[in-house]
Amino acid sequence: MRHFLTYLFLMVSILCYGKKIESSYYENGQLKEYREWIKYDLVFFTSYHPNGQLKQRGTYAYGLPHGEWKEYDSQGELKCSAFYMDGIKEGLWLHKHIVEKEYSQVDYVANQIMSHGVVPFPLPEEYR
Repeated sequence: MRHFLTYLFLMVSILCYGKKIESSYYENGQLKEYREWIKYDLVFFTSYHPNGQLKQRGTYAYGLPHGEWKEYDSQGELKCSAFYMDGIKEGLWLHKHIVEKEYSQVDYVANQIMSHGVVPFPLPEEYR
């Protein structure tokens, strides 16, 4: 009985407090994606370009994008900065336009565009 209770306590501890981690790799062995379950409903997600540079980082809650998301090009420069609230676009988003050498700035409220504008290169520190 004592061993059963010890085993039961151990299993409950692992299920309640243990983190699940999942990784995938490119054929060259380079890390491609990394997921870390903080709770059963909260997942930190990170992906990488084949050259090892950070590609994308954000959080999922209940399977939907939630919170700040950032995407980078293969040289490590910010490509997009976004914010979600339970899968819905919210707040200030930035999108990089290489040809025009600027970022478009879009402000969302509940998936609706409220305003938009332009931020020139180089990106000011407060946006990084």
